[in-house]
Amino acid sequence: TTILGIPFFQWGYVFIGLSVVYSSVLYYFGRKRSKGALYLSGALVVLLIFAFGHYMHERYMLPALLLLMMAYVYYRDRRLLIAFCGMSLTALLNATCAMYVVNHTAARATLYEAITFAGSLSTVLLAIYLAYLSYRILVQGKLITPLNIKEESKERSSLRRESILPALPTDNKLHYNKRDMLYILGITLVY
Repeated sequence: TTILGIPFFQWGYVFIGLSVVYSSVLYYFGRKRSKGALYLSGALVVLLIFAFGHYMHERYMLPALLLLMMAYVYYRDRRLLIAFCGMSLTALLNATCAMYVVNHTAARATLYEAITFAGSLSTVLLAIYLAYLSYRILVQGKLITPLNIKEESKERSSLRRESILPALPTDNKLHYNKRDMLYILGITLVY
């Protein structure tokens, strides 16, 4: 398929590049505000590449779910939970349909195409929503507090938040030694 005379796989390369650049810029602006910026921008880049890249399989979206939950631990913004729930549903729909069609080739008909279209559309809309939400959180610093925390009782809610969530790391440096770097370089060379 061509769009404006260019094959879609070439557009896929462009969209992957734009996804990485956009997520990196958001991380750059949000990294000093919160250590959760890496998780949120990581979830965003995975979802954007999945939604707008080419030759994507359903399993490529799954790391975004874990990264999004980690971002929620840091930001406690309920919109991140909404994005997580939507992504979870589309990931389940995508994987279920893919597994069903593998065993039932006769199912590759109109119903399957309709389900695929609905799942694809919802994934693209969720990717756009998360891109907007990430901009609001990482660049503008606009957070919406969780459903169970009220503004008038900040002291009590702070205690409640500390008792629910595990202690977050305060040191975000990698502390690599020479052997760690050799392992990383070796794994990189193997891949």
